[in-house]
Amino acid sequence: MNLTVEQLKTIRMGLNKVPFSNRNNVLETINVVDGLLAEHGLKFEMEAQPKRKYERGTRYEYVFNPIKTA
Repeated sequence: MNLTVEQLKTIRMGLNKVPFSNRNNVLETINVVDGLLAEHGLKFEMEAQPKRKYERGTRYEYVFNPIKTA
């Protein structure tokens, strides 16, 4: 079964919201999906968004950035 990049992105975002009731399986699955994304040159990251006036907490957006090679 071949998954598209968009399907891998959706899976990775969904895994980020899964509770760690069975921590080892979830982390193992995250590592596999991250490896598949890396094959396509993408890395899943959280980027902090600018705070609004009087906002206490930091908001984050999940993005897929290209992997930079040296």
